[in-house]
Amino acid sequence: MGNRVEIPCVYTGSDWLVMRWIRNGVVLAYVVKGLDNPQWMDTAPNSFQDHVELDFKKDDDTGYSLNMTIDGLKCTDTGEYKCEVTTLSATVPFFNTTNIEILVDPIKPQIMDGDYFHAKENVTFELSCSGRVGIPPATIKWFVKTAVDGDFQPLDPALTSQTNTQGEGDMCWYSGNARVTVTMEESLDGALYACAVGDVMDTKDLNFDEVVLVLQGWKWFLRSVFTEVCRDGESRILLLRGARNRDKASSL
Repeated sequence: MGNRVEIPCVYTGSDWLVMRWIRNGVVLAYVVKGLDNPQWMDTAPNSFQDHVELDFKKDDDTGYSLNMTIDGLKCTDTGEYKCEVTTLSATVPFFNTTNIEILVDPIKPQIMDGDYFHAKENVTFELSCSGRVGIPPATIKWFVKTAVDGDFQPLDPALTSQTNTQGEGDMCWYSGNARVTVTMEESLDGALYACAVGDVMDTKDLNFDEVVLVLQGWKWFLRSVFTEVCRDGESRILLLRGARNRDKASSL
């Protein structure tokens, strides 16, 4: 989106002719040999004309061209473009077609539940992650890291879901909302859940967001204090786990 696109339309010959540009079956512009000035049709929106140039050239030895240049491609510019040439000598028009599609990159998604999510043991809940997933729509994937795993592991797709909604007009990209179902248990206390656009988590491009799960109870406050000491992902898990173990020892 925003690119400069040039679409050629060339006819070789010296016949009287009419050249037309058609998009999705609607005539946008035409030129007639002898008048030589391209004319916009009323069916061509002003929002299209204001960033499109038509260049008509003639050469008596080779033929004619009516090239179209779209400067700053928009979502509304997508479709099938047909250059049609009608001549006196041909029984049917000549034409060639070009299809234009928009590609939009996704951006880093965001978990909607904040940096920490507190839940009681055996409670089932959903985490939500949203963001622009582009065109074509990318998949938001979920990962989890616990003290046992030591590194992020992809979650079972059966536990996740994603819905995409396409925007309108010049905001035609897809927005995605991905959810994962979690049942809280002691082993998930201090675990990191992350959502990312793509198959891997890229720490350089930061294509992911994350949240810390905290087992809710009277001891969670002490563990959260330890968590704030260090924001590093590995240290967060160790500190949370260490705090929980100290709580157990103190209750003996």
